[in-house]
Amino acid sequence: MGLVASLSIGGLAVALAAQDTLKNLLGSLMIFMDQPYKVGERIVAGAHDGVVEQIERREYIRRKTKLRIATGTPREKIQDALATVRDILKDHEGMPADRPPRVYFQEFNPDSLSIVVFYWYGPPDYWAFCDFSERINLEIVRRFAEAGVKLAPPTSMTQLANEAAIRWRSILAEVS
Repeated sequence: MGLVASLSIGGLAVALAAQDTLKNLLGSLMIFMDQPYKVGERIVAGAHDGVVEQIERREYIRRKTKLRIATGTPREKIQDALATVRDILKDHEGMPADRPPRVYFQEFNPDSLSIVVFYWYGPPDYWAFCDFSERINLEIVRRFAEAGVKLAPPTSMTQLANEAAIRWRSILAEVS
């Protein structure tokens, strides 16, 4: 019991100590995403007063995704899937010349085979990127269907039950 109490107190102390760091990190992310400030503007934050001198903006949006294909897919179909995705992304709209797409057969999973896909899109217009990504996804689905490459459905499920409910079910089963 003493160990649990010590761990609880220690966890609370770490959480309180990290609170300011997390606030600063989240605040920085919000400023970066919302971009409410411009170069030359004066900003007063608490006891700090200053002028914005520089704002760094990213040049591209990077997407990393995994395509899960059915376990048991023959080697030739895996190669077809890789070639299909590479072809769809080859010289794509918004592709930076120095960042070509990357597509690899990455993992064997218990319920699927994973193909990892990386591509970059510029300029970093989020809504244009979403539109482009949707077109890419729909084209992958279309061409996989034509080639007979099946995407793997999720096959795992997590079920939580408490011990009291399990005991009541077993008691009711004995009674009936």
